[in-house]
Amino acid sequence: MIAMDLIRFVAMASVPIAYVLGLLSYGQLLLVSVIFGTASIAFTAAPGRVSEVSRP
Repeated sequence: MIAMDLIRFVAMASVPIAYVLGLLSYGQLLLVSVIFGTASIAFTAAPGRVSEVSRP
């Protein structure tokens, strides 16, 4: 779950950094949205998987 948070953070942080450097593009915004969405789905699914694995 922490890894998914870090992935989402890095993806979102790349947008203002690219803007400041003048490198922001539509393709990057699309890629960030796909990465963010995928990481969000994995983050949401993780608690169910953890409780399933930790059953005695």
